[in-house]
Order: sequence, then structure tokens, then C-alpha cells
Amino acid sequence: MHPSFSLSRYIALLFLCLQFRLPAIHAQSQANPLTWHGGAILAMSGRNCVVLAVDHRFGQGPVLIQTRPRPVLTISNHCLLACTGLSGHVQALHHILLAQLSKRITVSTTKSKTVTPNAVISLLSHLLYQQYTSSGQPFAVEPIVVALNPHTQEPVLCSMDSIGALSRATHVVAAGPSSTLLGVAEDLWRPQLEPQELVQVVARAFVSALERDCLSGYGATIYLMTPSDGIVEYPVRMRSD
Repeated sequence: MHPSFSLSRYIALLFLCLQFRLPAIHAQSQANPLTWHGGAILAMSGRNCVVLAVDHRFGQGPVLIQTRPRPVLTISNHCLLACTGLSGHVQALHHILLAQLSKRITVSTTKSKTVTPNAVISLLSHLLYQQYTSSGQPFAVEPIVVALNPHTQEPVLCSMDSIGALSRATHVVAAGPSSTLLGVAEDLWRPQLEPQELVQVVARAFVSALERDCLSGYGATIYLMTPSDGIVEYPVRMRSD
């Protein structure tokens, strides 16, 4: 090595490059609060069953903070809610939704103590839009509701944006910063998948997409919902580098 290009000079040059590059990465992450804490969610329907998958990465932009399953709100034994976005906004939305659901069940004159999936979706959409109109600042969240219709056992899949605009789907919905997750899942999905086949397809789609995304991954948890067994959890191992 030439004396003028010693190891110390290379290290100094590397740190200089990082000083210019890291602010750009930081600014890019802050530009979209929905991706600041990372994370990914995938939901897929099968034959009288539905699956919800969430990853374990929690970070601040490109910096990993910890790995833990993303919070999933169990509204009933046939309805789940998961959100990507800012962690504080997700927690606030969970608390508000649970309070509103509890109030509606308490004042209900019917004998049933459960809320239908369509009622949950409508209430959640209303709460998100109310937050936007009342404060001018919407919750930085992207919710996904998955459920089984309690009467027909048909899967219910619905995603929303931060102001409550609904997007219902028949087979696949996804949320998070990964640009390949939805495409991979749609390519692997097949009609009338049995419960265990559905779990395997979702696991393949999650691993294939998220191992190419630095803001998601680090393991996943899959929730399988069926009329007979209720909600069953499956862990999924993924790369952690």
C-alpha cells in the first residue's frame, strides 16, 4: 500500500462518507412517519380460514431498537387488528378503539356481547377520520382488520389508510415499508387454501419479501384463525442481520 493511502486515511475517509450519508438516510426515514418504526403486516384468506402475519423488528429508521412481536389487538375470537406506523399512535388508537367498543357493548340492548367485523371496521374508520378532522393531524398508522364472518365463516380482509379510507380485499392485503411483500403474496396465493397450506404460503411470502427489506423482518408471528380452533399462533424464523 502506498504510504499516502494508509489504513488510517481509509478509515478517516469512511467516516467522512458516513457523516454525509447518514443525515440523508435519517431525513428520508423522517419524511414518511409510517415507515419510521418499520414493520410489516400481511393478511391472506383461505377456505373458511384467514391468516395474519406480523414481523418482530422495531426500530428508528435504519437503527434497530429491539425485536418483539408487533402488537396485535384481539377484538374477539374471530376478529384481529394489527397496525404499522408510529408506535405511540398505534397504542393510542388501540386504547380509543377498546374504549369505544366497551361503551357500545355496555349500552347495547341485544343479548350478544360481541361486535361484528363490519361494525369494528366502520368504527375504526370513523375514529381515524375523526382524529384527522378534529386535530388536522391524522394518526400515522396503517391498520389491517382480519376476521371470519360469525354467520357464514367467510374471511374478511380490510386495510385502511391514516384517515380511515377503506380498501376491502378478497384474498391478500399488506401494510408496511416493504415494496415487494404484496406482490410476492399475490403471486403465491391460490384459491381455497386449507389452513395449514395457508400458513405455509404466508410464511414463504413473508420470508421472501422481508429478508430483502432492512426496515422489517427479524422473525415473525403468524396468527391462524379458523371456526373450530379459534386463533392459533405460529412462530417464523428469519434472518437477523
